[in-house]
Formats: sequence, structure tokens, C-alpha cells
Amino acid sequence: MLKKLSLLLSVMLLWSPQSYSQKGDFMSVPEFAEQVFGDISPWQTLWLNNDQKSQLSDALNRPFRQLRLRYMQESETTLWIFDEIGKELPITIGLAVNDQGIAALQILTYRESRGGEVRMAAFREQFLGASLIEDELDQPIDGITGATMSVWTVKRAATAALLCHQWVRGNAR
Repeated sequence: MLKKLSLLLSVMLLWSPQSYSQKGDFMSVPEFAEQVFGDISPWQTLWLNNDQKSQLSDALNRPFRQLRLRYMQESETTLWIFDEIGKELPITIGLAVNDQGIAALQILTYRESRGGEVRMAAFREQFLGASLIEDELDQPIDGITGATMSVWTVKRAATAALLCHQWVRGNAR
């Protein structure tokens, strides 16, 4: 009986959501670019004016002082990389956006000790097809208990990538 209970507990621990490592490098930028485009496109630069920096500050919920952002583009798809603070440490998020909305979202590097569930496919798939209505995501994103700040961080990065895509593609209002 004791052996069966021990085996059952071992199996439960192996299959628990917390059994995988929270932190880590899960995909490189070149790997993400290859996943999106099939190859690596050259980097381009989006030079930001004061109005755009202000909109990014609002979207990211922090002062945005950069003069430019690097991105890749192939046809109507743009690729953006954001390093945004979760609770205490940066989360590196890769986003591909096309004229229909978010085409791909990947957590490239996760540095926090908790909240790594944001890198699970079921969470990330909620963003696919999302676009903006009045600088807000047009579809609801379900949160994850214990990962609230990481969820907010991914939502902010998605909003910022959609804004930047509009500016590059000339679709800004």
C-alpha cells in the first residue's frame, strides 16, 4: 500500500504544472524569425516621434524614452521583440503581427521564479488574431492565477507590437 501511495505521489508531482522550470531561454530571436518567416529577414528601424513615444508609454504603462525600435518585416508581417518587466525581471517576448492582427507570440526568455505559465501554448493562443480598438486589445485574454503580472506584461507587449505595426504599415489612425 505504501509503495502504491509513493508511486501515485511521484506521478502527481511529475505531471503538476509547477514541475517544469519557470526560468529559461526557450527560443532565440533567430529561431523565432525562422519560425515566422522561414528565414531571417534583415533588421529595420522604426524612428519614433514624440506622439508615438507617448502612445508606447501608455501601452507599456511606463515611460518610453527610446528613439527607435528594431523590427523585421516580410510582406505584410512585422516581427517585434520586447523586453518588459514582469514582477521584478524582464520577460523577452517575440511577436509577429500582420494586417489581420497578432500572427504569433512566443516567450523567448523568462527570468521570473513564478508565472512562467504565460509561455504555455494555451495561454499564448488567446492572442492570435487580436488587433486594437482604441489602443486596447479587441479580444479578452484570460488570466492565470499566480501569474497576474506576467499576464499583464504580455498583454502590454502585444498592444505595443500592434501599435508599432500600424505605424510601419501606415495604418495608424
